[in-house]
Amino acid sequence: GDLNVTVSGITDTEQVTTIKTLEAVNQETVNVTFTGATTFDKAVIIDANDSGVLGSVVVNVVAAGTFTGGIDLGGGTDSGDGTATLKITGVGAQIITGVIDSLANVNEGILEVTNTAGLVTFASAIGASNELKSVTIGGSAFDSDVKFSAATSVETINVIGGDAADGSEDSTVNFVAATAGSMVLTSGSVATNVAKVSFTATAATTAFTGAITAAGTTGTGTEIHIVDSVDGAAATKQIFTGTVGTTTNRIGVIAVGAADGNAGLAEFDAAVAATSMTITSDNGTDESSSVNFDAAANITTITLDDDTGLSTINLTTTTTAILTGTIDGAQQDEGTLAIGSTGKTVAGNVGSTLDLLSVDIDHAVIFNGDVSAKGINIATGKTATFTKNVTAGATKNVVVGTMALT
Repeated sequence: GDLNVTVSGITDTEQVTTIKTLEAVNQETVNVTFTGATTFDKAVIIDANDSGVLGSVVVNVVAAGTFTGGIDLGGGTDSGDGTATLKITGVGAQIITGVIDSLANVNEGILEVTNTAGLVTFASAIGASNELKSVTIGGSAFDSDVKFSAATSVETINVIGGDAADGSEDSTVNFVAATAGSMVLTSGSVATNVAKVSFTATAATTAFTGAITAAGTTGTGTEIHIVDSVDGAAATKQIFTGTVGTTTNRIGVIAVGAADGNAGLAEFDAAVAATSMTITSDNGTDESSSVNFDAAANITTITLDDDTGLSTINLTTTTTAILTGTIDGAQQDEGTLAIGSTGKTVAGNVGSTLDLLSVDIDHAVIFNGDVSAKGINIATGKTATFTKNVTAGATKNVVVGTMALT
């Protein structure tokens, strides 16, 4: 049968620690639980990787964990292998220090956070040498909160909301450094429980390398927040290299910048699909937020919220792309839409509910919806083609190039 080991109280060892299974027949599990603060000065090896091993190893850490020599997880490379899992299972705030890696190859080892009542902070890199197979945060019956303070590299990151009837079980994950892999966001079994990820890097870095998808097709219950955590002008353009959502599995909310908070700069290199996007510039000095779309964007509603700073959408790079959805200010005469490269089509209405502050056109573009803004500026030698109604401030419509009404 399964082997269950509980190590009670404080654990402090200066030796290499190996926890492994040799089970080759019945796929039984070694469960080891550390109930108190744990300190391992040398490497911890959690291993189900030997030839012919089918059993699994699960190590539960209930309190703070200091793994100075790091943790290596081995197993699960092939479907018939055993698996090695590190579970963070406390009910209060936990800090886990030490690098966590796959033991010998990429795509080995599982990290799960099932803490239901406190923030779990990983102070060191995850998958720095060999990326893990998966990280799962939260579950359908509970929520968990995590902060990754260093670079993270994982084949698949799963974030799952809870099941509270009042919608209070939101699983939240904050990435402070560059992150790589693929990410799946799953709203809770009660849809108002949200799977929410935040990217708050403070130095120039790629925020996320890989695709982010929503598990459901409702277009709700999933959120991505992009905020520069330093006061003043946002210093970091956080870059997302993979697709974000699909037209059938939309991300519910993408928020760049925060109300009563800091600005955000985001660049999406691949297609984006979401139900709503807000770009918010707070009232601090130079707290301006902007989003660059380098590929197609299919977003049902985009809201640009100016304060002292400006909120801007830039359509950049030379890729032919379509921006689909409505674009409005949060209030009248707020927000800027900038056409920064040729080959762009804006399919939806712009400012038809609440005018934008400005539409700045530096390259040829086609607008297939109504356009309304306090100012429309068309650069010399460029043609903006409007197929529906255009409303511009009487003294703010500056056409140095060509305005084509077709």
